[in-house]
Amino acid sequence: MINLRKAVLIKIKMNKNKKVKNILRILMVLSVICVSGLPAEGEEEQEEQKPFDVCVLPTRQDYKMDWWFAVPSRFVPKVSLASEIFQGEKFTLQIIFNGYSVESDEANITFDVKVIKSDGTVDAYIEDCVGYKGKIPGKYLLPSQNSIYVCPDVDDPLGEYTAEVTAYDHIKNQTASKTARFCVSEFKIPTMDSKDSKWFFNYPIDPKPAMAFASFIKCPKPYIDEKGKILWSAIWFSKCVFEENEFLIPHLIDFFENQASEQQKKNIILLLFLIGKTESLPELADYLEEYKKTLKNIVIPDPYAEITTGNQEDMLWAEFFATSRIKPVKHLIAALNLSKHAEVLDKIKKKEITEINDEIREKAMLGAVFHAALWSLSSNCMNCDLLLQYCIGIYESGELNETEKVYLGAILKKVFKEKKEKESVNKPDTTK
Repeated sequence: MINLRKAVLIKIKMNKNKKVKNILRILMVLSVICVSGLPAEGEEEQEEQKPFDVCVLPTRQDYKMDWWFAVPSRFVPKVSLASEIFQGEKFTLQIIFNGYSVESDEANITFDVKVIKSDGTVDAYIEDCVGYKGKIPGKYLLPSQNSIYVCPDVDDPLGEYTAEVTAYDHIKNQTASKTARFCVSEFKIPTMDSKDSKWFFNYPIDPKPAMAFASFIKCPKPYIDEKGKILWSAIWFSKCVFEENEFLIPHLIDFFENQASEQQKKNIILLLFLIGKTESLPELADYLEEYKKTLKNIVIPDPYAEITTGNQEDMLWAEFFATSRIKPVKHLIAALNLSKHAEVLDKIKKKEITEINDEIREKAMLGAVFHAALWSLSSNCMNCDLLLQYCIGIYESGELNETEKVYLGAILKKVFKEKKEKESVNKPDTTK
């Protein structure tokens, strides 16, 4: 499988029967389809009731598709359309099949894709791509095993582009075609209300890199305070976003050179240090060069080591919100095993323990980390539906130990209750 970060430009390294014309960069990423998604219409009699169909959806959502595959099948996956794309930005043409036929529980679907520029020229054309070949997970809407990644070059014309997809069901001997449109625009830093957090909680299902860019440069306080303490929750979110969206880096350098304040320049140097891109910086003033050198002394916590600090939790939450991936959520749930230390912290608060040695202090800190995990899982589940669905799926998976299941179950019960109460309060009174 080609990893997006390591993907190479596909030009003509295809089978001889596949025609590829690539001016706009198109990346094909093979995705292993291992669990079910959204049920197809006419589920039991799909072949008789539904004609073969294909859907083409331009989206910025994560290519690993945890947001589709890691949620229980009773939830409807949400695909957020990306109608406006910036020059240099990678995005996905998510291709989904419905009404397909199967033989021995296996499907055989291929497709062709053509991208047409705003000036009418054919920018890219690929034939005979594998849509789905092999055993299906169930009679569901079926995402293609090949995800098409598109990246308009910085010198490509602006305006409306068209993606045309023709799919072939080789069992049913049917063809289906769909067209999707997206607009290629110049990058602009959006205006944003610093008090508006809705975009952040929506980011896992509707990523907006330009908003994350604006949030980073407009952070009201330094990412490193006067005591050298790093605000990991904020800087790690930006680090993950910029790693996934490298097209933002030239715009960050432009902002650095032409608009940034002294503090913003330091913040930018820190961010580029964390993602290993300081070579992108222009020549620095002496004091900024000295600042860059001091960053080498930073000890970066490992968020995936055994959780013992709140910084690790902050970094895991930042990764989840920036990428929508389930991996950091699973590790955060493992922090619930620190519940065994919560009693020590409670006894200190009640002054039942007055003599505090190093061992007691360490247990108290671990108890605090447990409480932080408990609170943050509950709070974020209230604000982010995708996280709630992940947690339900993890709870039902049978992979948790008894401690994790007890506490996660209590969290879910609390969230369900609070959501129901909130809906009741917000429900309009129809009796008046």
